[in-house]
Amino acid sequence: MSILQPVKEAVRWSLGFPARRALRLGRPVNVEGIRLCMNPEDRYAIRLTHWSRKGDSLLRRVRETIARYPECLLMDVGANYGLYAISGALVQRGIGRTVAVEPSPRTRRYLRKNVQLNGVSHKIAVADVALGEVECEQHIFTNGFSGGDSLAEATTTIPGCHPAADLGAVRVVRGDTLLDELQLSVEQTLVLKIDVQGYEVQVLRGLRQHLALHPRVICFCEVSPALMRLIGMDPLDMWRALPEGSEVRVSGASKVLCLGSFSRLVQDLQARNDCVDLEIRREVTELR
Repeated sequence: MSILQPVKEAVRWSLGFPARRALRLGRPVNVEGIRLCMNPEDRYAIRLTHWSRKGDSLLRRVRETIARYPECLLMDVGANYGLYAISGALVQRGIGRTVAVEPSPRTRRYLRKNVQLNGVSHKIAVADVALGEVECEQHIFTNGFSGGDSLAEATTTIPGCHPAADLGAVRVVRGDTLLDELQLSVEQTLVLKIDVQGYEVQVLRGLRQHLALHPRVICFCEVSPALMRLIGMDPLDMWRALPEGSEVRVSGASKVLCLGSFSRLVQDLQARNDCVDLEIRREVTELR
């Protein structure tokens, strides 16, 4: 870590004071042009108050993708306060629709409020479920590792994490089932943003049918091998869960990963206890 890093963190913390004060008063703050109400005690919310100053490359990539395909179907899995879902909905046109999946009851309350606050209620369907490979019921916990909430109580066993609190049971459904229930067109480009604290493989497996049906699939996915290992998943299962013909890149990079380079990336991330944003694309030949 740079010797200046603590100083930089202190400066960012002080610059974020007005936003944190607004959150404590129940007022929305501006994050990348989106008005968000958030839990003032949430560490992720506090980090978001810095974004207007430091920017976020993944959010820009998602916005650029939706601007290119404005009639797409955007599925934000792990929508949290709605930054990505709302950003996408504001860019969508015509038949473009957004599904914001957020199982945490305490976060979903803010998500629904933010959807209304930004005037996109007609474009966003908020789903109060978690996505997985099999339909069941699981408990959701506060996640001391990332500051968000997670289905994996195991994430709280990491040294230095805050103790977990059980937030209650949530319904887990397959993504294919959810999209079928919403009766959304499979002829649209499907854009996915997945941030689910180590459950990425289960989400992709539960979306297997729609990943094959849509003519174009573009997926932005945060991958943390350490979190996957904690819940008993092999990070290489991520590669095996991808639809046939997928191209995988580190988000923003031009080089396409092969299985070998993906395996080396996973090993490096696990050694550093780090995560990465992947960009996964699949198109039918005639659309290229």
